Amino acid sequence: MSRKSSMAGRYHGQVACCDARMRERMASVWAITWRANNVSDSFLQAFKPRRDPVAIVEMSEMPAELGGSREVIHLKGYGTQLQPEDCTVVFGGARANRFYYNFALRPRVHANSQTLNPVRNPSLMRIGLELHAARRQAVYRDFQLGTAPRLPSGYLGFQGGPPECQDTPALRARVAQVMGKPVQAIDDMPAEERDPFLRAEWLTCFVDPLDPINNTGMYLLPQQFCSRAGLWNYDFLRFDGLVGEEVANPIADIIGLGKYRDERMQVSNPATTVLKEVLGVASLEEIQYSTPEEDPLTPDVLRQLHKRMWEELGPLGRAMRTEDLDEALQTPTRAITLPKVADPIAAMGEAATIAMMRACCPVEEACRDEDLLAAARNPGRYLLAAGLVKTQVLYVRAYQGPYLRFTEQQLGASRVLADFYSVRREWCHERVTS
Repeated sequence: MSRKSSMAGRYHGQVACCDARMRERMASVWAITWRANNVSDSFLQAFKPRRDPVAIVEMSEMPAELGGSREVIHLKGYGTQLQPEDCTVVFGGARANRFYYNFALRPRVHANSQTLNPVRNPSLMRIGLELHAARRQAVYRDFQLGTAPRLPSGYLGFQGGPPECQDTPALRARVAQVMGKPVQAIDDMPAEERDPFLRAEWLTCFVDPLDPINNTGMYLLPQQFCSRAGLWNYDFLRFDGLVGEEVANPIADIIGLGKYRDERMQVSNPATTVLKEVLGVASLEEIQYSTPEEDPLTPDVLRQLHKRMWEELGPLGRAMRTEDLDEALQTPTRAITLPKVADPIAAMGEAATIAMMRACCPVEEACRDEDLLAAARNPGRYLLAAGLVKTQVLYVRAYQGPYLRFTEQQLGASRVLADFYSVRREWCHERVTS
């Protein structure tokens, strides 16, 4: 069974066969996570350009709400906007809606419109199943859930140095906290008495370019401290407080304990392509020579063949020994299957074990080498994906009114708004765009 067919099986057992009572209960919760961009799940770097990350939201609505004949599972993606006039960060909204699918419709190849294509979007298929599983688990275990999501922080990037101090409510509140006074006391101060405190605190609001967590090379300021439009060079979202998700440990498949280990570790053999490129033949059997001195397989040629095989195999190639590559070159039509090992670190070393785990892990780019090795030493534990945003499951506030839309007070942050309900009108039922 391949990973693709295993996802189809997961969908059938998890979504398609979900009983009516569970579906009704799951309509009271929704889930949210993030992707770094359209091709990556990794948030190992704390700051991401605002335009890249995509919030992925899953929620259900039952026929009673939509007036239809079947459940609708909304699987939606949203970007983030920054209002330049007052530096308000707006997560989601119809204008920032990047995609919409009805996950209740069975995903299929050549699908269009609201049906997800698992071949074109395999990672979104996986995320949809994970969000659905998280919602189901929260309902089944009767978790205590919140109603407002934790969102990344908005930051403005300045090149060349911090700008002049700006008197904002956020800065006054920070000064009041440092001085141990109420904000009203700072507001009541004369300007000539208050301004020195504001200027002194202003520089402490920035993340210095030399700070190890700062991957941008700019002076970064939380957006609520800025009130003048257009002063910044770039804007970012900070995710370091939202990452660190536990995922399935791929070491079980590598050492032969996983259910689909053999199929996952089988890869196509690139030997034919490599032999044609290096020697101009499709197989070693086509090589003809009369004396050993005429044998074209010199040590230099063999090293070149091994190098090209490693390159063609990608990350998995680093886990292949030269003996394995020689065998693959001799049987170019046979798929490559890595042998089972009881202790991959002892058998192959740390580098090869890391490469094999990355080849088996669908979110390998969000994993650090040290976390992969820790998981390899503990097959019974989960793998910590340090750069993967945690999935949040929350209660839907009510079926009446603008649920999944959040104000500053609900989010507990100034100049931050969120709308994870609205979608583009052309992508969904008219009710959903309201």
